[in-house]
Amino acid sequence: MLKLLFSLGGFLVGLLLSFIAPEELKPGKKYFILIKRILFVMLFFTINLFLYQANQYFYLIPFTILALVLFVIELKNSSWHWEGLNYLIFIVPYFLNTDSTFRLVLPSLLFLYGLPAGTLFRIKRKKL
Repeated sequence: MLKLLFSLGGFLVGLLLSFIAPEELKPGKKYFILIKRILFVMLFFTINLFLYQANQYFYLIPFTILALVLFVIELKNSSWHWEGLNYLIFIVPYFLNTDSTFRLVLPSLLFLYGLPAGTLFRIKRKKL
C-alpha cells in the first residue's frame, strides 16, 4: 500500500517542478502532453498484459473500454477535470492483481505518469 501512495506522489512532484521552473512551462507544454500520453499508453498495455496473464477477463474488458474512452476524451478535450478518473482506473487494477512484479511495475509507471500530469495540471489551471 505504501508503494501506491508513493506512486501518487509523482503528481505532487510534477506540481512542485512546475513551481520551481515556471519559465519552462509554456515552451515545454507540448512535450509534457506527449510524455503523458505515452505513459498513459504504457500503463494501459501493462495493466492489460498483467490482467490477461492472470486470466482476469472479467476486469480486462471493462478496463480496456473505460481506458480507451478516457484516452479519446483526453485527446478531444484536454481538460484537467478527467485526471482524477485517469488515476482511478490505473489504481483499481493494483488491488485486483496479486502478482508481485505487477505491484512493482504499476507504481513505478504511475509515478512517472504523475510527473507530466502534475505539471500540466498547473499549466491548465494557469491557462498558458
